[in-house]
Amino acid sequence: MLLYQWGVFDFGKGEYFEFDITRQFIAKGQAGNEAISQFRCTAYFEPDAELQSIPKGNLWCGSKADLSTFKKYILGSKAFSAVENRLASRVTAEWSKA
Repeated sequence: MLLYQWGVFDFGKGEYFEFDITRQFIAKGQAGNEAISQFRCTAYFEPDAELQSIPKGNLWCGSKADLSTFKKYILGSKAFSAVENRLASRVTAEWSKA
């Protein structure tokens, strides 16, 4: 599955507007949380008035058949429009167990 999420958050490293795409994987032959891992790419932006005015949100894409609609949603979203020409303060890429 793919997850698109955005919004202003503070997870202990200061307040940032996060623009995030996460890919979730489920290992074959395993069950429960041990089977789930994810690769997360996040761009962090200083939260000015425009970014703070965008409500937090997320959207899941559950299948390849939905990928085109998912992409159109992201590219047409207020969050994408607000950050597409900005320089992120920081960008991370993380692989972790869910």
